[in-house]
Amino acid sequence: MAFKKMTQEEKKKYQKERKKELEQKLDEGIQAVFEDGRFADYLKLQSCFRQYSINNTILILLQEPGATYVAGKSAWKKLNRHLIRGASPIRIFAYLGNRKFTKTEVKDDGEEESIDINAPMYTTTCVYNISETESDDGSEELPGELVHTLHGDVDDFDNFMEKLQASAGIRFEYEQIKGGAKGYYSPVEDKIVLNEGMSQKQTLKTAVHEVAHSKLHYKGSEFEKTDRQTKEMQAEGAAFMVCNYFGIDTSDYSFGYIAGWSSDKTQKERQQVLGTIRNTAFELIDAIEA
Repeated sequence: MAFKKMTQEEKKKYQKERKKELEQKLDEGIQAVFEDGRFADYLKLQSCFRQYSINNTILILLQEPGATYVAGKSAWKKLNRHLIRGASPIRIFAYLGNRKFTKTEVKDDGEEESIDINAPMYTTTCVYNISETESDDGSEELPGELVHTLHGDVDDFDNFMEKLQASAGIRFEYEQIKGGAKGYYSPVEDKIVLNEGMSQKQTLKTAVHEVAHSKLHYKGSEFEKTDRQTKEMQAEGAAFMVCNYFGIDTSDYSFGYIAGWSSDKTQKERQQVLGTIRNTAFELIDAIEA
């Protein structure tokens, strides 16, 4: 049933049903990210979809695992592309703004208390992967902004490392590290040590990982006393996103421990970790691109 043939009441009912379906799908998606080996898939998608929230990235992953660039119909039109016939939509949440209202609660002593609430409101909307579109003039070339998003790469090793060190605001040192470690961050000495003799690619990956530690786990930080496994997941997840964004091979990353870590975590705790990884990765990406 098309919207234009619906009454206002029918539209509200339809949107409510779609929103409920999407909320259920999101719960299933968060579980899949942590328990079904899809953590790396989520990180890859999120690194490319900065404009989308964690929840919407997960919904995109569930509905279109191979998505590379996603936008709404009007956004594609501005990029001189149109939807192909029978284009498959990806349904996500759309923010409508905050709604202010007053809620009355009964306190322990039996008295009523009025509480002012400012709650975000959402509806559902449709976006489409680039594979569901084609150019208005038949050209196969992509707009310049899409080319950068889809094919990010590192210009040169020295420049990348220089910007990475500047973003960390601490010194890098190189030495032969005993015990097989590729590098480490010392919050006490406020420095990052990288193992000498590694390839440029391995040095770069290790440096990004340790810089993520320095951003999250310095003395007095919110996460200073977080357990070791969570710290490693935060740093490794952020490093994976940064490397994927810049086109650096991420095939040797492994997140086999994620299911065990998340087994006793609530959905809120899982989302908080994803948020920490996302924010840290994009902070580093911004600093490197500056």
